[in-house]
Amino acid sequence: MSPGECLRCKGLKLLCGKAECPLLTQYRVRAGVNKMLSKDICDASPPGIFVGWKGYPKVQMGPMVSIGDLHGYDPHLLDDPGRWYGSGIEDIITYRSSLIRSKQRLEVNSARDPGYKLKEFQELVLSIKPVDVEMLFSKIPKFHILFSPMSEPMPPSAPLEKFSLEGTPSIPVSVDKIHSDTDLNAKDALCELHRCGYDEYYLTKILSAGTLGIGKKRRLVPTRWSITAVDDILGKKLIEEIRDLPSVDEYLVFENRYLGNRFEILFIPGEFEFENIECWLPGSVWSTGEVNIIEEYESRKGRRGYAVRQGGGYYAARLPILEKMFGARRKGKVVCMREIGEEYYLPVGVWEVRENVKRALSKEPERFSSLEESLSYIKGKLRVDIGRYTKVSRIIEREKTQRTLLRWLEG
Repeated sequence: MSPGECLRCKGLKLLCGKAECPLLTQYRVRAGVNKMLSKDICDASPPGIFVGWKGYPKVQMGPMVSIGDLHGYDPHLLDDPGRWYGSGIEDIITYRSSLIRSKQRLEVNSARDPGYKLKEFQELVLSIKPVDVEMLFSKIPKFHILFSPMSEPMPPSAPLEKFSLEGTPSIPVSVDKIHSDTDLNAKDALCELHRCGYDEYYLTKILSAGTLGIGKKRRLVPTRWSITAVDDILGKKLIEEIRDLPSVDEYLVFENRYLGNRFEILFIPGEFEFENIECWLPGSVWSTGEVNIIEEYESRKGRRGYAVRQGGGYYAARLPILEKMFGARRKGKVVCMREIGEEYYLPVGVWEVRENVKRALSKEPERFSSLEESLSYIKGKLRVDIGRYTKVSRIIEREKTQRTLLRWLEG
């Protein structure tokens, strides 16, 4: 859409094809925010932090603070996507607009020997409960929400001049122990904390703040990179754990729909393989005006390169599927089909993929005795013809054309 077309539409005709006008969505939220913005804010941090990637290895980073009692939300909610499931896009924008993101430029290697200020930032992020802070900005923050396909929408921001912890961070003993262990590499630290029950959102923040890893190698990690790094590291560890598990013995279909995203997840008997297929419908974010389907695949030997065509969404979908296999003590081939409709008119980050898949896997699956039956069932759920999916699917193509030794012996 050109500015001229937006002016002609004024959010009434939806000429862009989206279900809602992105500009008006922001304007509706802006009304109550501007009056709360000031240069000096003393309130609770979720706790939260954001590390940018532009200018790497010298990046903009800083903690976030909530804006008074603007909407009466628990500060922890504002930076915890794991609790957002069921919220609409406008609700999510409201959560994020209730925060201010501070920023100052730091070298990523400063985490190797953090100064007093960075140590305070790290203590804040390690906390599992909101912490009162005081921030003085060099200018009054302006309302502007930035949307990313990777991270949650970015709240209003301003350069940070002064920062102080007014409350005491609540840091669990298990976390403090691993943070203090400068001989433990970051991968092992993440896996140990995940085993202890800490979720991906918490792990992403503490990795991003440079609190994990071998002392001389610690560094700040841009948030968008740390999100995928956590999903990938934990996923690779789980692949090792499920390698010797028995296979599922029937075809299972798990499904869920949220924020205009429909997921149909097919488990097929056999060794672990994973395939993620995204189908973007006209009117959805990133839409070109026609149906676009992109696929990424992983054999039982694992991936060598990054899933470029899908980015972080691939790893966000894979992790909960691997967690499900590990918990059920069964492995299999998995085809995850994601269909994105026009209701998804603004990107809110890959947490939406992760939570959609988690919800699907928490339900009782539909069970089938053959690939044909399971695909026939999925066909009735999707808006795009199932043939468009199976045409690009390597797993389904092989299932249709190749016979295993067991099938051959059975005749």
